[in-house]
Amino acid sequence: MYSSPIYYLAPLLVALWFYCIYDIVQGKFDTGKEKLTYFLLLLILPIIGIPVYLIVGKRHKRGKLDKSLF
Repeated sequence: MYSSPIYYLAPLLVALWFYCIYDIVQGKFDTGKEKLTYFLLLLILPIIGIPVYLIVGKRHKRGKLDKSLF
């Protein structure tokens, strides 16, 4: 009955979305502006926000970003 892959991917994406939101809320960023930016990105554009946060945002948390790379 449910043979479409979206039925299997949707719960995974929703769980990943909740994980990202939880990680943003609990995380310590250098500024509140960064936290708000990632939070709004996840709320408004979740399909784009999830990979952006996982690739870029997790490194912006306090103590995890090496400023010499930029």
